[in-house]
Amino acid sequence: MWKDYSLSYLKKNKAAGVSIMAAALIASLFISMLCTLLYNMWQDDLARLIEAEGDWHAAINTTLTQADLKAIKSYAGVEDAVQGGGRVEIRFNSMARVYDDMPVIAQKLGISEEDILYHNLLLSRYFIFSPEEKQDPPLLPAFYAAVVILLCFSLILIIKNAFQFSMSARLHQLGILKSIGATPKQLRSVFIQEALFLSLVPMIAGNFAGIGLCYGFFKLASDITTQLNISGTRFYYHFFIFAITLLASLATVFFSAWLPARKLSKTTPLEAIAGGTEAPVTKVRSFRLLSSLFGIEGELARKSLFVRRKALRTATISLTVSFFVISIFLDFITLSEISTKHTYFERYKNAWDIMITLEAPDGRLTQNDLDALRGVDGVASLTAYQKSDAFTKLKADAFSGAVKTAGGYDKLNSSGVAQNDAFVVEAPLFIFDDESFHLFANEVGFTQTGNEKTTAIVLNTIWNSANSSFKNKEYVPFLDHNQKLTLYSDNGATKEMGEVTTFLTATAPVLREEFKNYSLVQIISESAYKTLSQEETDWFVNIRCTTEQEIEAVAAKVGALLEGRGESAIENRPQAERANAKMYQGYRTLLLVVCSLLAFIGIANVFANTMGYVYQRRREFARYQSLGLTPKGITKMLGMEALVIAIKPILLSIPFNVLFVLFAANASGIAISEFVEQAPAAALLLFSAAIVFAVFVSYAIGARNLKTNDLLDALKDDTLR
Repeated sequence: MWKDYSLSYLKKNKAAGVSIMAAALIASLFISMLCTLLYNMWQDDLARLIEAEGDWHAAINTTLTQADLKAIKSYAGVEDAVQGGGRVEIRFNSMARVYDDMPVIAQKLGISEEDILYHNLLLSRYFIFSPEEKQDPPLLPAFYAAVVILLCFSLILIIKNAFQFSMSARLHQLGILKSIGATPKQLRSVFIQEALFLSLVPMIAGNFAGIGLCYGFFKLASDITTQLNISGTRFYYHFFIFAITLLASLATVFFSAWLPARKLSKTTPLEAIAGGTEAPVTKVRSFRLLSSLFGIEGELARKSLFVRRKALRTATISLTVSFFVISIFLDFITLSEISTKHTYFERYKNAWDIMITLEAPDGRLTQNDLDALRGVDGVASLTAYQKSDAFTKLKADAFSGAVKTAGGYDKLNSSGVAQNDAFVVEAPLFIFDDESFHLFANEVGFTQTGNEKTTAIVLNTIWNSANSSFKNKEYVPFLDHNQKLTLYSDNGATKEMGEVTTFLTATAPVLREEFKNYSLVQIISESAYKTLSQEETDWFVNIRCTTEQEIEAVAAKVGALLEGRGESAIENRPQAERANAKMYQGYRTLLLVVCSLLAFIGIANVFANTMGYVYQRRREFARYQSLGLTPKGITKMLGMEALVIAIKPILLSIPFNVLFVLFAANASGIAISEFVEQAPAAALLLFSAAIVFAVFVSYAIGARNLKTNDLLDALKDDTLR
């Protein structure tokens, strides 16, 4: 049948295959884009993780002899082992063997398994899970698979209409073939062979087009992040991804063709020769509002959509989701932008004008460097500091009376770690250069005579979370009195750093810093810190300028002084505000692209329905004409259908959008009037107009096709039930 029937039909009816080829192209394009996007997200996540934590699979937290290190390298399956920083980092040829081989290696070397550290996060990115994770496996792989399957399912619902239209147009031929002995299985095979034959080239082209669009998407994202001085993303691809997308496209096309082929192959020869039968309509709702507003055409349009609601379900869902997503996220971005302005730029406006970050160890600042920076024209004040994590133990009697009245430290901080009769409390160190420390000490009234031991100025405040909300925090004294604190470098409070005495103050240093809740912040001089640790950490320099107009010029002078200092970043407040605006604009652009693709799925379904059901609707409109409906009335009816399809998703989204804005604005403490002033109305109107225009175009094409058909001939051949 393939040679005698299908090839002959396809050669003589080339136009019949255009819709199938277009459907296959669209399906493969979307699948290719999604698979390529997920693969790039995975690869980018891996690259950033490796850059931040290193490319190792397991580590031994102890220093080994050269003989032990050589023994590890000689172990079958070990690719490399590097010793440094008090531990040995190991890479395996096969990561799947890590959890099996490391205990064996530890046993041979006489090392406790407690000293073994697995790079669980990196291994899990390669879908290799520890025994504990296997009992409760991460959902990321399942999520990726579910997204691809859901997209394929959605595309099947969309493009099967193109196949159904092509197959339904040949019902008369189908009836003749069945009458001379063709079996349903043979007919299904013919239809599926034709579909795959027509779809192969478009599927390959769609895969390459999807790769190209995804590459453009990542190039746009990279350009935006580069403008914001953020490391850009690379584009990754692998032949394995091409194979997956091609197989997924083949499966989608196969099932899209198989569903209508299966249905049509069950049609009896008599029904097929007669051109098919219509399913009886048992019950139709009345739509009095449309009838009263737009007359009989409005009611007929709404009833026609009601009867075909299942066929248009994908379009309704896709358009509703696309408009809902873009409206919610545009509102979220607007609210976030307003919140950032209030909680960051306005909050820290008087705390900083220029912020310098110098990475250790090359970025170490000497006293001469700091003097040079302070001497730059336009610098009003400068605070240079480093940061280091530290912890301390506090017994119940160390806390203030206000903390005890509120229920104790464990009541305020439910995640607080208790150790025997004390709590392990975060006590982060802010290590000021000696001059900055001296200036801050004078500000809070602390005078160091030189006879004291190492002294830390402690920000003696804690959020009273038991009696105040996150939005309106009330702070109470943390400690009851000045005392000695033993500091530890680990949160288990086992590695002691040394001892400090405290000077309590409620005055926080004026810095662009967000101090952690429930932490006992300590400001200590650089000289005093050296008695606790020799560790070099990054330097931060907080500069305030004499006037707003001098910020950019001072930033340029500071940059010239620090040139060649290794990895450094100089940020000024006006520049940060502009970068913030660009970042949010980038978010809007990327969101518009994603939501446009979602909307395209719905619009494609509308086109497929409009084009695919022209043949069936010839009979419907022939009846209307026989009852007196004019061509102008038909145009009005089709216009009403297009309007309902386009407007319904927008109207369905508006109430949820309003509720989201009210809830989010209230939670963020943002006035509704302020949101209304900056609401993304123009973007939403443009997106809505694009949807309405696309739907009307599809119906205009369908109306033209209906009017070119011989409606009287359709009525003559009609089989009424």
